[in-house]
Amino acid sequence: MSEKTAIQIKRLLKEAASRSPGRFRIGGIAFNKKGEILGIAHNSFHKNNLTGDRKGTGDHCEARLIRRYRDNIKTIVIMRIGNAGDVLPIDPCPACQALCDKYGITVLTISGSKTKEF
Repeated sequence: MSEKTAIQIKRLLKEAASRSPGRFRIGGIAFNKKGEILGIAHNSFHKNNLTGDRKGTGDHCEARLIRRYRDNIKTIVIMRIGNAGDVLPIDPCPACQALCDKYGITVLTISGSKTKEF
């Protein structure tokens, strides 16, 4: 992968993470076996349909991508940003890592400690 492509992917991840409405602003991109982008997602939260208030936990970007593209995903790259737009450490939660393992999906991170970095 060229450096230009890597910079573009990081820009897309940052844009996705900035749309995340929760406290943890995380974006993810799913790639197929050819390295083509299948889709982009960010963390979300559930709303109470009557009051519009947040309720419970939301969907993680990894789970949202797997739900949409499960059979075609080879790799997911995730990024977390702070309020100022700076990149923060991120690793997939145990549930998302287990889901990725179940479907044979590799998780790469931008500034992670447990998983391989992009």
